[in-house]
Amino acid sequence: MTDLPASADQMPAADDDGIVAVQPNDPLQTCRVCRYEFRASAKLAGKKIPCSHCGTLVEVTTGGAVANDPLIGKRIGNCRLTYRLGAGGIGLVYAGEQLSVGRKVAIKMLGAKAGANEVLVQRFQRESKLAAQINHPNVVHVYDCGYDRGVHFQLMELVDGGTLANLIQTHVRLPWREAADLALQITRALEYIHGQDIIHRDIKPANILITVEAGQRIAKLADLGLAKQLDAEQAQMGLTLEGKPLGSPSFMPPEQVRNAKDATRVSDIYGVGATFYAALTGYRPFDGRTSYEVMANVLTKEVVPAKTLVPDLPPALNELIMRCLAKDQTKRPQSAEALARELERLLSDHGGPEPVQSTTPGSASWRRPKNQGMSEHTPPTIPNRDAADARHIPTPAIQANTPGTPASASWKRPTAARVSEPAAAASTPTTPTTPTTTPAAKGGISPLAIGVLIGLGIAIVALLVMLVLK
Repeated sequence: MTDLPASADQMPAADDDGIVAVQPNDPLQTCRVCRYEFRASAKLAGKKIPCSHCGTLVEVTTGGAVANDPLIGKRIGNCRLTYRLGAGGIGLVYAGEQLSVGRKVAIKMLGAKAGANEVLVQRFQRESKLAAQINHPNVVHVYDCGYDRGVHFQLMELVDGGTLANLIQTHVRLPWREAADLALQITRALEYIHGQDIIHRDIKPANILITVEAGQRIAKLADLGLAKQLDAEQAQMGLTLEGKPLGSPSFMPPEQVRNAKDATRVSDIYGVGATFYAALTGYRPFDGRTSYEVMANVLTKEVVPAKTLVPDLPPALNELIMRCLAKDQTKRPQSAEALARELERLLSDHGGPEPVQSTTPGSASWRRPKNQGMSEHTPPTIPNRDAADARHIPTPAIQANTPGTPASASWKRPTAARVSEPAAAASTPTTPTTPTTTPAAKGGISPLAIGVLIGLGIAIVALLVMLVLK
């Protein structure tokens, strides 16, 4: 048996949370801003692509920490680690094999700092316990958890695709029927979870894993680390601080921003609406320079209607999204079951979910179809609010909550980040192109008419000369 490092202190460092399923041979990249680790194709070496967590442009390199990863090939419990999937704020995630049954799994391990934090250890164990109660096709299944030589770990279903955040990052926005189908799947998962008296409290694109089955994308809800069990004594668990928000601000409802303990089943409905909004439009509902600014916007601003960003959305779909994002809980769909029925009706009225056009199972890099003007190896691009604050799901300008003007006429879609030297573009001389045909417009005479007139003139002159000579 090949042992783990002597203690958790020898585990590779990690700085941000998330799971990104990738291919084992893809080079590992590290974002210089959020320190998130993700993989990118070696064919993109030297090019800049957005970090799959924060959107900062990262130059792809062919080398990475994976070559020196001390855990590759080693064992934890009865699993052998084969390659690293990513790193998170509380630890690392590896792909591996459960040797006792020969099953491929994802292995989530607490890092040294998290393992020394009693609250985080309790939260990790509690997540495993809650997830073990859930058996639904749209929820990432947790098989087991354990403790081995100083390391807490969790064995999970290995999903062979990226996250919804990756998908939005690559496509900018999804066709509405495809987005609605993914939202329906997550809503059905919530319906099941809520039936177990569990509230997720962290619905967002990065917590939805994507795979492909029979030509359709399948969404799987992950990460119950912030889940709330309605009959549990939260004060005894010490997992939620009174008056403190927990979750991802851009996708949190106002009541959860004020206090995480105020989250209800309807709070998860808001999270579905915010995630659905991002998938449809390519923008977060709310954003800001800091998490406090984002939370202030959630409490005080009105979101730009989805139909303003995507004019071809069916009105009924836009109305449903805006109800999900209502600040007043009573104006949202009051259950996951009710939301699922509305989504099913919308899809049924428009021919059902849209089939996947171009996918590669096992790859997190869903590529835009070639007929949209991008080569096979073009790195994904995203519209940015400005070059200094690039994010993988940007947000539109947010208008103040003024009655009667939910979608201000002054709002304009942000343009894509500038490329190379925009200021010099206007002064750069260009080579004129020669037209293939000469237009006869603008009040002039066509060349054919001119030729006919010249011919007639020559004939008349010749006739006159002949008459004079006679």
